[in-house]
Order: sequence, then structure tokens, then C-alpha cells
Amino acid sequence: MRTPLLLVSAAVLCMVSACSSTGTGGDGPTSELDLRADGIGPYLVGQPADEVIAGISAEIGGADGDSSDSDTPLLVPDCGSPGTRVVSWGNLVLFFVDRSEASVFATWSYGFDPITGNAQDIRGLGLTTDVGIGLGSTRGDLTDAYGSTVVFSPDVDLELETFSINARADEHLAGRLTSLDPDATVQFLERQPACVEIAG
Repeated sequence: MRTPLLLVSAAVLCMVSACSSTGTGGDGPTSELDLRADGIGPYLVGQPADEVIAGISAEIGGADGDSSDSDTPLLVPDCGSPGTRVVSWGNLVLFFVDRSEASVFATWSYGFDPITGNAQDIRGLGLTTDVGIGLGSTRGDLTDAYGSTVVFSPDVDLELETFSINARADEHLAGRLTSLDPDATVQFLERQPACVEIAG
């Protein structure tokens, strides 16, 4: 499995800043924002940015960072579009790109806060997939929930393990575990294709 660039970047940043992970797993506030391959909660990839941002903010509060603000601390990756926009709510990050003169929802990541530079779920979002996999879920939880559709890939150099769920599908979930240990837990989740892999 090819490890997404965004995943590697987050991992390297995590190691440099000695970030840690707190296992919230689903203990956070009740939310309809399940993490999916085609979007998040009721918001689908391709929907207008303003609708998605307003909806997410209504669920979990206002954003902590928006790359469209003049004084933003957020770095904007190249998502294959000159109009890439990044909006973050703690360690939930949504990416938007320009399509036909409109900004639309492109993808999401969960587990790395681009403002604080760590993996702590400081807002206590406790977001999960529809089968309950979230930050703090174990490697065993992943296998129990997804069976043979989850594939693990150790990265000895970074001393961590990445995983992909249903990778044969164009849109799927991927993530990173805290270490190579059998009892490692989920530290990062993202929708694939990731920002850096989205074609213009």
C-alpha cells in the first residue's frame, strides 16, 4: 500500500513535536458526524464549502482555524487546485477546493491538529466511523470491525503502522497506529484520496 503524503507529513510532524494521543474512542459529545469514505456525517464530498462549514460548526462549535483568514496560522497544502482552503476544528481538518468557480468539500483528516501540532483530541470530539472506530481504537478493534478489508503496513523507519480499509475502492479510509506494537491504537484517520492526491 502506498502511504499517502499527508499521512507521512502528519507522522513526521508528530514525531518532531512529540505529540501524544488520547483515546476518546466515542466518549466525546454526541454527534451525527460519522467519519465516512464519501464525506462526514450528512456532508458529502462535492457539497458547497459554506454549507459544510456551517453545518459542522453547528454540530461542534466554531472552527479554530480557517486558511481564508488573513492572519491564519494554517499551512495550505496543494490539493491540485489553486483555491485550496483548510478549515480545522481541533484535530478535525476539512479540505476544500475550487470547482467551476465554487469552493466544495474535498476530503477530511482526523487526529492531527495543524494549529497545536499534536494529536490530542483537545476538543473531545470523539468522532468515529459508522462501526465505532475512532482515535484510541485498537488494532484488534479494526480487525473485528473490518475483517479482511483492513490491511496493515508497518513502517519500521517511522516506528509506526499505517492501515487502509477497503483500499480497492477509489474512496476509502486510511490511518495510522501509534506504534508497531500489537496493542497500538489509532492515532490518525483520513479519507482517501487525501488532499495531496486529489486531481484538479
